[in-house]
Amino acid sequence: MHFIPCKNDEEIGMMVDFILNHRQEINANYDAKTTFFSIGTQLLYGEVAIAVSSQEQVVGTVGYISGTPEYQFQDTHRARIEMVYIDENYRCTNLFIKGIMWVIDLLKGTNKDVTHIEFYVPKENRKLQQLSSKFAQMDTESKSNFGVEVRYIASIQKVQLYFDKLQKNRKRVSKDGTTNNNLSGR
Repeated sequence: MHFIPCKNDEEIGMMVDFILNHRQEINANYDAKTTFFSIGTQLLYGEVAIAVSSQEQVVGTVGYISGTPEYQFQDTHRARIEMVYIDENYRCTNLFIKGIMWVIDLLKGTNKDVTHIEFYVPKENRKLQQLSSKFAQMDTESKSNFGVEVRYIASIQKVQLYFDKLQKNRKRVSKDGTTNNNLSGR
């Protein structure tokens, strides 16, 4: 797997196709208008990448924005993860960790002002909330076009430390030769 930043028409088209084909899985409230608004916001105010398999098939997407709409994107010390979606067939892989680390590396390399990351988790997704609480602080809960969402905020350093640890744990090979696939971070 590798990530390709969406910079040209072909890459952006591949990302848009992937998101449109999976928008109901991403969020049942994700209508076409909201989908295009989200994609446009990420392209204008941040970065988007696609995850591509060894067979050159798009299997995921990750995107963020610099700043937040509440502050007209002027609060550049904060980045908001807008979307992380991985095809169901690839969710038990290292792809999620690689996607988050890609964003962290990109932010640290291109936007030195970023100190915090925020993201939203659907209230009904207890598993994702449990994972998020391991590296981020729950901030607020609000109703949006996507349903009820919980906002999490974390320092970029805390997120990087947590996912570095997860990545190292996944690479650790047990005595019987199998890779540790525990995502709990313990």
